[in-house]
Amino acid sequence: MALTERSRSALYQGLGTIIDDEEAVREVLSHFPARDVEEPVTKDHLRAEMAELRAELRAAIRDLDHRMAAGFAAADQRMTTGFAETHRLIEARARDAQRWTIGTMIALMAVIVAALTALS
Repeated sequence: MALTERSRSALYQGLGTIIDDEEAVREVLSHFPARDVEEPVTKDHLRAEMAELRAELRAAIRDLDHRMAAGFAAADQRMTTGFAETHRLIEARARDAQRWTIGTMIALMAVIVAALTALS
């Protein structure tokens, strides 16, 4: 409970007669709240504040979990799309290489047939 100005004044005067050091009297009085907002924290109040903080932290963690899940899903989608595009490019290059190899073999066979025909 906070001290009234009257109580603080009485304490100040009473301590002043016992303690000669005015700074020490002020230090002692600083441990007694002057207003209700300076009241010491009760266990119930602390528990209530901690419960509120825990609830806020849980909500923040849930939000972070949702955002991370959305980010992972988006990254997974980009990777899947990227892999599909890479697979398509590899298949196209493999087809081109196969066509070039077959074309070269046909041309070589034509040269060999022409050379054999010319020799016969």
